[in-house]
Amino acid sequence: MNVCVIGAGSFGSAISCIAAAGVKASPSKFAASVRLWARRWELCREINEKHTNSQYFPGALPQNVSASADISECAKNCDVCILAVPPDFLDGILRELKPVLNASCIIVSLIKSLKVEDGCVVPYTRYLGTVFPGHAVAALMGPNLYKEMARGEFAEATLGCADVGARELLAKLFTTDTFAVNCVSDVEGVDLCGCMKNTFTLTCGFGAGLGWGGNIKAAIIRKGLLEIASFLDDFLPKERQGAMGTRELILEACGVGDLILSCTVGRGQQLANDWVQHRGNKSWQELENETMGGMRLPDMQNVQKAYSVLMACDKVSSYPLLAQTYHIAFAGADPASLVDALKGRTPTCQQPSFELSFAGQTALVTGAGNGIGRRIAVRLAELGAKVWAMDRDEGALKALKQAEPLCIPVCGDLGDLDALKHVVAKVGSVDLLVNAGGILKLQQFGEQDAGVWDATMDINARACWFLIQECSKSMALQRKGAIVNISSQSSSVAVSDKHLIYSTSKAAVDHITRMSAYALAKSNVRVNAVNPTVVRTELAIKGHGEEGLKKMAEKVPLGRICEPDDVADTVLYLLSDRARMITGVTLPVDGGFVISRL
Repeated sequence: MNVCVIGAGSFGSAISCIAAAGVKASPSKFAASVRLWARRWELCREINEKHTNSQYFPGALPQNVSASADISECAKNCDVCILAVPPDFLDGILRELKPVLNASCIIVSLIKSLKVEDGCVVPYTRYLGTVFPGHAVAALMGPNLYKEMARGEFAEATLGCADVGARELLAKLFTTDTFAVNCVSDVEGVDLCGCMKNTFTLTCGFGAGLGWGGNIKAAIIRKGLLEIASFLDDFLPKERQGAMGTRELILEACGVGDLILSCTVGRGQQLANDWVQHRGNKSWQELENETMGGMRLPDMQNVQKAYSVLMACDKVSSYPLLAQTYHIAFAGADPASLVDALKGRTPTCQQPSFELSFAGQTALVTGAGNGIGRRIAVRLAELGAKVWAMDRDEGALKALKQAEPLCIPVCGDLGDLDALKHVVAKVGSVDLLVNAGGILKLQQFGEQDAGVWDATMDINARACWFLIQECSKSMALQRKGAIVNISSQSSSVAVSDKHLIYSTSKAAVDHITRMSAYALAKSNVRVNAVNPTVVRTELAIKGHGEEGLKKMAEKVPLGRICEPDDVADTVLYLLSDRARMITGVTLPVDGGFVISRL
């Protein structure tokens, strides 16, 4: 039987080592080697030639692990497929896997992210069962630090699978001299335990950041375990296949074991510790970039999604510790308020005077599939807005919907006026508009062509004008509205001799902002622009690399690169009533870059 691991990150590499030992120990059951899929060919070459993964894994990889960046080649005719990828990339990967896996292939999920659809908890194992109907699906969860696994130290986990035959096979694959699995029938229960323990890692980190000791940590772990048990009882169907008693399940490695480990030495609790230390100066995303090498942890999203479910079901008061964790992380509550939650008091949020809320408002955000636009859309949804998220990339919109269920995807091309008219008609009346979509095509001066000029002007400038004109009509009728356009630092300074077309389009955006602000002021509709420097988006990282971004940061007087949240924070302020006297402004978010060039 062929075994593949999809995802060559830290834990994907660790589980490849376990699987490689398992296939070697059972040659009559499994093919001799384990196939490992990695996104980059250079990493595959390192794994195949040196048997190392220097970026993500500190140990050596076994000789019988072979890597490929061709997912079809890696997964073809596989009988066991182990998924170790972030959920943001999952749907695209599943589309590529579906045609090549064996019809009886067992799907094993290592995903510890909470999935919520239409206000309901949907464990990823259940979702995978709908994508691969007829396939056995399993979840492998437990207290497993990849660095210790790389050193060959002992670890244990719980494997949940409702199919008896698949359980027996996976027990052979994952049981080694240094890795023990206890196989149980409750796949969704194991799955949700692995997700929910990540909601309390932040709680313990807040306590550590305040200098509190072991007594508080023990109280958090005990109370957190009880709230996890309640969450399983409240949000998993009682009649699910293979269901176990909750108390029995939380005593497994996937329950109390994983919770203890994550709350004491996990990355989420360390991140929360750092967050408290830097409170007011560094965002979650900045700290992830600095301390996790840009790795995205599921912990923060799990807290947000779990809280959204509690709000939708009016159960917040039944989960005081989880609710207060959310209030501290995302709503400005004092970390010391954890003590009240541990006493079982109703969760409270002592919001700072500048707390923003967009509850009851409808927003349209263009370019919402990726980068700055996506972050703005997510933040607006988190603050209560109904968000129409527009992009031409359907796959990106689907991933956004999966990550933030409160965003409503609407597909459309900013360069197509008919498509824009369709979007405006579908969305209807809006209170907020963010023109974040755009294109950047650089051409050397003297070699620019009219096609690039027309496309850039149509998407960056004409679409901005058209959406302001159409969306402001309903705003003017209700005599209230706010619009923010994403411009660029290059609208006012010469960045390079390749930027003429792009910079001109953004200069047009600046003037569209000023003229629209003047025209709409009498209707109490405000229009502003935000002009960021280079922002650390996935596109920027791919284009410049971290070293390239560091060099760019050296040109910024404040000495750091702009994060998506730096732009989003500014946009949210300008959209809010806190900025009710600000209109017609083009506001640099550039760390002083423009003033250094004047």
